[in-house]
Amino acid sequence: MTFLSLNGERPRPDIGAAEELVIAVATGELEAVKLTGERLRLLRDTGDL
Repeated sequence: MTFLSLNGERPRPDIGAAEELVIAVATGELEAVKLTGERLRLLRDTGDL
């Protein structure tokens, strides 16, 4: 969430998805930069929610 905010993106209020992403990166489950970026993009608030 902080990473998105620092880069001018408004995060979606989906705490569960954000927690899952942090845990996946911290445990090494999600190592690929491309996949991490894709998951971060899913947390952006596109205004259509």
